[in-house]
Amino acid sequence: MYSRVPSASSKPDPLAVFGRIVPRDHALLALLAEHYLLSTDQITHALFDGRRTAQRRLTILHRLDVLHRFGRSGAHGRYGSLLYTLGPSACNYTRAPTTTPPASAANRPAAPWNAASGSPPAARSTTCSASTSSSPT
Repeated sequence: MYSRVPSASSKPDPLAVFGRIVPRDHALLALLAEHYLLSTDQITHALFDGRRTAQRRLTILHRLDVLHRFGRSGAHGRYGSLLYTLGPSACNYTRAPTTTPPASAANRPAAPWNAASGSPPAARSTTCSASTSSSPT
């Protein structure tokens, strides 16, 4: 039986994953390829109308191994929104860049975050080089 949200314990079939990636997911993967790490709030603000809708879609993509997620924790448990980065299957679905990257940070477009929601990430946790990423045809 087909389920809208894959179970957390199942290993997703790569062909089934390909059929579930929609254009908004490609935009999200492109954002993560550029910024490496985004919070739920940043993704919601950039691509979704509501937080709950974003959380549902992010859960689906996480369970399909397209995204990897983790929470920040402190002495009193987890705080803030979850953080997302490209997952193990993301290289198969990330499109190669169609333009050259900007020459400097001054030429970059505005980032999807602001000072109130956090600062940009300093390190990339998953690598997918543009030369190896391609869109399945």
